[in-house]
Amino acid sequence: MSRKSGRRLVSGSAVLVCAAACAAAGAVGAAVLLAQPIPAELASGDAPQVIAISAQPYNGSRSIASFPIMSEQTQLITRAFGVMTAYYCAPGEPLASGAPVAAVGGQSVVALATEVPLWRDLAVGSTGADVLALQTELVELGYDVPMDGRFRASTQAAVRTLLGEGPRTPGVLPLSRVVWLPEPSVIPDECPLSVGKDVSPGSVIAGLGGSLVALELVTPPETGQWVADFDRTAGSVLADGVVNDPAIIAAIAASPWLEMALAPGGFDTIDLNLRLAEPIIVASVPSSAVEATGQGVGCVWSDDAARRVTIIGSSLGQTLVSFEGAQLPPDVYIRFPAGQRCE
Repeated sequence: MSRKSGRRLVSGSAVLVCAAACAAAGAVGAAVLLAQPIPAELASGDAPQVIAISAQPYNGSRSIASFPIMSEQTQLITRAFGVMTAYYCAPGEPLASGAPVAAVGGQSVVALATEVPLWRDLAVGSTGADVLALQTELVELGYDVPMDGRFRASTQAAVRTLLGEGPRTPGVLPLSRVVWLPEPSVIPDECPLSVGKDVSPGSVIAGLGGSLVALELVTPPETGQWVADFDRTAGSVLADGVVNDPAIIAAIAASPWLEMALAPGGFDTIDLNLRLAEPIIVASVPSSAVEATGQGVGCVWSDDAARRVTIIGSSLGQTLVSFEGAQLPPDVYIRFPAGQRCE
């Protein structure tokens, strides 16, 4: 590459040697050196003006604090009346839609996560949004029923199987045989009943103390696609700085860090590792080489022209930048030329 008279190329190794020497001199010595005026010989046309740059991958990895977001506390209510003859609730053990949660008077009581909570007994001839909600959940559970909001023979047969009844039973779904779940699977932290207890409509069959549903980054990144890592488990970061990937939520919920964050006087936050989903190619240039024109954008001068860059970050007099376009220039001016503009 041709050079104009009065320009010299400063190699990357020379810069590193200088940086090492400055660091060895100590903070006080560095402050004294920085306070001195630029010697006349270095300010002349023979002073170094151009520095070679090289590409390097960058994933922006850093630790970041996040606030846990918990679901609301919920009580699961039964409408059954009688004596509890079986009880399948246990603190910390999942209750899943379609599975029995108890038996009252020898009849099973089934958990169902319908979009619309069931509010009446359903039988052949019933129609409406609650029937459609039942059919939709039955399909989710693997039953072959139409989703038309009409309780007919196929829905009746599915209800018989759901309740563990034979083909000669009425195939009715009484409200007393159902416990509504707010999600397809929940983990109770309270199971207040037991076999032999009297049960009446309104009895609390399980208590959900609130579960971790998401994390909100304290300082979310402004641009780019980011990933959060926790204990070798990764989850995508949404545009608003929220992480709700099931895998990372499960990993954090199973760790002691969640309990410590929620404890009175605890940490309040949980640390994650943040990184770019796909590393980008960046170059390290002197901070003086960058003419900033806005938040995170600017230009450097190379080959007698301004090159637009995205400013990734700065530290110790160096700035990480990524260049527009695929080709990285071989060098840049140490100082952006006076009188030139970043177009």
